[in-house]
Amino acid sequence: IVYPNPSNGVFNIKLLDFDSYVEAKIEVRDLKGNIILAKDQDLTGTTSLDLSFLPNSIYFLTIHIDSYTFSNRIIIK
Repeated sequence: IVYPNPSNGVFNIKLLDFDSYVEAKIEVRDLKGNIILAKDQDLTGTTSLDLSFLPNSIYFLTIHIDSYTFSNRIIIK
């Protein structure tokens, strides 16, 4: 789950299907599909993701964990 959405740029990522620490690859893309952010991040329980440096718009957040891929549309306003 990614919340709040829309947001001022700070999002919380809560893992529902994983009980503990996981290593994830996080990607944020703009509406044209350009990668704005790509990073490896350790996720535990609820993790904060600060995208407040990005302009107001719609983005696509993708989280890769092992063979699982989660995608969400996020809005910064």
